[in-house]
Amino acid sequence: MKDTIVLYPAPGMGHVVSMVELGKLILHHYSSKFTINILITTGLFDTPSIHSYLNSISQSTPSITFHRLPPLSTAPTTSTAPTISPAAIAFEFIRRNAANVRHSLHQISQTSAIRSLIIDFFCTSALPIATALGIPTFYFFTSGAAALAAYLHFPTIHKQIHNSFRDLSATEIHVPGLPPIRAVHMPEPVLDRDDPAYHDILYFSSHLPKSNGIIVNTFEDLEPIPIRAIADGLCVIDSPTPPIHYIGPLIAEPENRSRDHKCLKWLDSQPKRSVVFLCFGSRGSFSYFLTFSAEQVREIGKGLERSGHRFLWVLKNPPIDEKSKLIQELSEFDIHGLMSEGFLERIGDRGMVVESWAPQVAVLSHDSVGGFVTHCGWNSVLEAMVAGVPMVAWPLYAEQHLNKAAMVEDMKMAIPVEQREEDGFVSGAELERRVRELMDSECESGRELRERSLGMRDRASAAWGELGSSTAAVDFLRFENFKGEREENASEAFGDDNDDVEANVFEGFFDDDDDDDDGFWLCIVNFSKAIPKLNFCSDQQCYPTCQPTYPPHAVPIYEEDVDLLQFAENLEHLEADFFLWGALGFGLDKVAPQLVMGGPPPIGVQKANLDSLTHSIIYEFGFEEVGHLRALKSTVGGFPRPLMDLSAHNFAKLFDEAFGYQLRPAFDPYRDSLSYMLGSYVIPYMGIVGYVGANPLLNGYKSKRLLAGLLGVEAGQDAVIRMYLYERAEELVHPYNHTVAEFTIRISQLRNNLAMCGIKDEGIIVPPELGAENRTETNVLSSNFDSISYRRTPAEILRVLYDTGDEHKPGGFFPHGANGKIARDFLKMPY
Repeated sequence: MKDTIVLYPAPGMGHVVSMVELGKLILHHYSSKFTINILITTGLFDTPSIHSYLNSISQSTPSITFHRLPPLSTAPTTSTAPTISPAAIAFEFIRRNAANVRHSLHQISQTSAIRSLIIDFFCTSALPIATALGIPTFYFFTSGAAALAAYLHFPTIHKQIHNSFRDLSATEIHVPGLPPIRAVHMPEPVLDRDDPAYHDILYFSSHLPKSNGIIVNTFEDLEPIPIRAIADGLCVIDSPTPPIHYIGPLIAEPENRSRDHKCLKWLDSQPKRSVVFLCFGSRGSFSYFLTFSAEQVREIGKGLERSGHRFLWVLKNPPIDEKSKLIQELSEFDIHGLMSEGFLERIGDRGMVVESWAPQVAVLSHDSVGGFVTHCGWNSVLEAMVAGVPMVAWPLYAEQHLNKAAMVEDMKMAIPVEQREEDGFVSGAELERRVRELMDSECESGRELRERSLGMRDRASAAWGELGSSTAAVDFLRFENFKGEREENASEAFGDDNDDVEANVFEGFFDDDDDDDDGFWLCIVNFSKAIPKLNFCSDQQCYPTCQPTYPPHAVPIYEEDVDLLQFAENLEHLEADFFLWGALGFGLDKVAPQLVMGGPPPIGVQKANLDSLTHSIIYEFGFEEVGHLRALKSTVGGFPRPLMDLSAHNFAKLFDEAFGYQLRPAFDPYRDSLSYMLGSYVIPYMGIVGYVGANPLLNGYKSKRLLAGLLGVEAGQDAVIRMYLYERAEELVHPYNHTVAEFTIRISQLRNNLAMCGIKDEGIIVPPELGAENRTETNVLSSNFDSISYRRTPAEILRVLYDTGDEHKPGGFFPHGANGKIARDFLKMPY
């Protein structure tokens, strides 16, 4: 069976296009390892343009298959509210599609192995279906991190505030990672506590942490403040924050029909960066909120005319009446009837008004466009940012006020318009002032805005580079890992006939060398009817006898094993951030923020000045440590990353102690490649001796298997570091009058002194009496008399890493102490 990923967007062109672009990204990034199946609802927000778009995607990208769900009526069936909002209608419509979704998943599973389901936040009603079927489920959040922070925190806000937000004009809402938000500016569906949509959003928000992860269309450098708040666990109070993958900016490619659009030809004739572009989204007719939409249109015209700047304005036809609030396909209309008399004649060729639609991506990318007046819809924000175009922020609805606050106060890529309190109306004079501020060449604030926008454009491009944060985020989605058990669960839930498999199960136990009773259930399964041949492995499939047989343990992890393995997470955190930062200039907070679990960022860590060979080694080490952390936390759980001091100052202090005097200049591991490898010599070896020491104390098979795998890689890392340094053993470390070998000997001696348990550490050169079989001076692999690795207890390790010689007194690499039960118990004891 071909592996597939199923996507389920909410109705509407914007949601469908975003999900299709995600599908294209998955196909490209995973080299077509998966096919993509997309479920499309029928009956709400259907337009001819959506049908045309789906047909074009089917032709251009055959690996994407669309499954149209049976049509449903959009009439609400369950609400007793006197009026029902568009959001509530959408939520109920999608909820009523649950049976259709389950049926489609069943059909797809007949020909493909479903690895994951990715849903729009409107489609939360599909989450319990996927859970019951054993299908891992991700949310695709098409807005930014600021809006995500608000939704993650919404269950907490709901408990704190008991009135409708629309009645709290003077109240500010505080969301971690966001500037204070006026209650009336919260996302549109939650303004009225009596609106069914409010409770749909509450249900969605409370289920976000229950997913396998959230995919967000933003990137680390664009929204560092809300991203950090989310990573620190400040937004989700009552449960762990789910894994978050920031994979943006994801921008839809320009449509074919855009190439010959008249507005692009007009832009070709305009000077570079001279045109301000105005577009207010699919509902940008100003009739949704404003009482006098025609008045607002005329005010915009006045402001543009008086600004003196060239402009391109996309104008949509207002609905006939205020009851028509659902998004509709807008027909051509009479522009003259909406404008002030003589407006179009007065502006002449200086401006252009486009009816209903313009190719926004192509327009923003055009050299003639120098500014963008936007409604702050997230897709529009990303499109402008990727093009390096500064913005005037004019929010209208949904989460756009949240976006505006982030754009203006955090990103500093936009200037806001002042809006009338009661209805959001903007005067022509205000628009004129903001357009001048943005576009006038002599305006300093506008010039700074333009410079920041161009800089963010470069950062957006870097996010998708080889070492970029978004590239890494997609790597860590790891859809291919969702196999085995989930397939079996899904098969059972769909009701497949599995009666052909006969199983005979016998109870047994195993005695290991330490006389520990490792009770487990030995399962002997007769697959003869289900799988005729057991002695055959093909390139595509490997039957059970070709795999090592791991006894499934009756008690997967003993409680004592959990404490020992969790203790190891301290060292894995230390190594992960040291290596990632050294190679990339950023660490776990960007690469795998879900593993941080809200822990504080490391102190003083920075990117090292590495040559290409050393960079490749450290780059690999960093990502290996990410895998170690994931394996540990997924097996035994974990704790927030402890506070770690990886500053050059802390390393300098350690090396000063090793030599017994103050090195001048102070040792800096980030200075060059050799210095960094000497700094690396300090850390991984402690992991090796710690794992060797823990091994005989573990009780369970699964624990020992995990530790053995971790130990193998950690030992390999240490061997690489020691060999790297041995090749330069007699070289003087600049600018000190000490060789590389002397540095390693001094550090090893310091660790022995701090641990206070004899010699369990040696440099890369030793006297022959300490070498292998008392014959070698080479000591690339440090070991005891029998060439067996040394081992240390947790107490010894803490004495060294705290740099205090006392497991009860934190310091060194862990200023506030390590985390986990073992380390914290030592801190509770006075001596």
